[in-house]
Amino acid sequence: MEVLGQARGSSSCGGSDRAGAAAAAWGGVHSGGCHSLGQAAFGLGDEAGGQVDEHGVLATALRQMVGIFAELDRRTTVKRMRDGIRAKAAEGRHATGQYRYGYEGAGKGRARDAAPRTDEQAAVARIVELRTDGESYRAIAVTLDAEGHRPRRAAAWSAMAVRSVAQREMGERATVGG
Repeated sequence: MEVLGQARGSSSCGGSDRAGAAAAAWGGVHSGGCHSLGQAAFGLGDEAGGQVDEHGVLATALRQMVGIFAELDRRTTVKRMRDGIRAKAAEGRHATGQYRYGYEGAGKGRARDAAPRTDEQAAVARIVELRTDGESYRAIAVTLDAEGHRPRRAAAWSAMAVRSVAQREMGERATVGG
């Protein structure tokens, strides 16, 4: 018979590998998973061969308890991550996603935040300058390509990429045909 956890490719206890390791540590068991844990904690093995009845009530209860604690551990981790992201955002710092054009991540761990990227800041300043002079987004894109400024992921500037940077930096409203 296939054990619940083996069907999912995880430990034989029906939970994550961390749950199996926790179960092993809890029961003082080395590599036997839930079966050995059941033997150690509840004396589930028969006297002759030391085999565990994996269909037994106590073995099932043990697998379920290990699963419950694995889920608790996972949910606690997710909650801590969400709380950290919210706290960082409440401080006005970059909390999730990619850094906008002209900025990169600087610092380590909790102190990591957006910092200006000098090569991209030159392109941002040029976009603002050209847009202030009344240039269209398409004309700005052509100028940036000619001057050697490169977007982060594309081979060449597009009018929409220029528009996004200009609107963010200048606080422009969307215009039709700009």
